[in-house]
Amino acid sequence: MDRLLTRVAVSLATLLVVVLAAVAAVLCLGTAAYLALREVLSPALTALIVGLGALLLALLVGLAGRALSASLRHKPKRCAAPAMESELASLLGEELAGLIRGHAPASAFAALLAGFVVGMSPGLRKALRDLLKE
Repeated sequence: MDRLLTRVAVSLATLLVVVLAAVAAVLCLGTAAYLALREVLSPALTALIVGLGALLLALLVGLAGRALSASLRHKPKRCAAPAMESELASLLGEELAGLIRGHAPASAFAALLAGFVVGMSPGLRKALRDLLKE
């Protein structure tokens, strides 16, 4: 079970680094585009063009994510062995309970933070409600 949690943690850390690198790359490219276009156009028009380009990029990424999400919403495959599924869920629950007990202050802070985030975001509340209905 420790290997699974380690793999999940490494995957999340890798994803975070990739996202931060992508954001930095987009910022650098946007700055370079602004500086290049500023020589030809007025600063205001240059900022408008670069901003619209960034908005178009965000729109394309959002549409791609929505299409991918829609393709994943189809019927989930059920586990062929329900006994194994419940045993894995039990093991995961025990492992997580031990981690939470071992890191009580951090767990309380994470739960509080998650509560604030879910409380402030109606879209996230709906997504979690839909996830729990399945």
